[in-house]
Amino acid sequence: MKHPPRVSSPMIALENPCPPVATSQASATSTTSSATRYQNSHAAAHHLLSQGARSILYFEEALAISTIAHRQKGFTRAMPEVPEATSTTIHLPTRRFENTGPQWRAEEAYRACTDLITSGAAFDAIATGDDYFALGVLKALAEHDIHAPDEVQAVRYGGLPFAPWTSPALTSVKLPARLIGELAVSMLLQRLAGDTSTPIERLIKPELVVRSSSGTRKTVPK
Repeated sequence: MKHPPRVSSPMIALENPCPPVATSQASATSTTSSATRYQNSHAAAHHLLSQGARSILYFEEALAISTIAHRQKGFTRAMPEVPEATSTTIHLPTRRFENTGPQWRAEEAYRACTDLITSGAAFDAIATGDDYFALGVLKALAEHDIHAPDEVQAVRYGGLPFAPWTSPALTSVKLPARLIGELAVSMLLQRLAGDTSTPIERLIKPELVVRSSSGTRKTVPK
């Protein structure tokens, strides 16, 4: 049986190659629809600061890739909004190179948060770069009778659907994935119809969904 020739990219196999349309970072040759990680984490920090947080822990995966770097930069650059506020990044081990289990694990954040609590570390808010990290944080807080949002607020970056069902329900900053996808398809159809204009980048604002983990506190610092 004769097999078709192997190609290095699906684009090469097309008689009329499809114009590139991306849904993440922009390039000089592709039209892009995205919500930047910088915007998402900046929105999380801004929300916590506006709710009175002054000592924020930021739990993030210990992995040197651009998406994580952008997320961390967005978070730290929001901090000067309140000069007396401080933030500390807690790097959690990456599991992306393991063959079993999920890439992000709640137990990593649980252990780190537990260690911070038992050591007497002072903080009044936690943001996490992943849904599962947030689950570990909530468990550690609950086991030490630390109540959100009155004692510690919590915000997570991610879009998994369990956020409304945790206790307390988790405030989320998430990618507007449906809108990004719809815009990407629209851009692709325009290109297929013959649009040869300069590649563009459409940045979509992240969606902040405020829930009880960072809702109105009984006391908010002036």
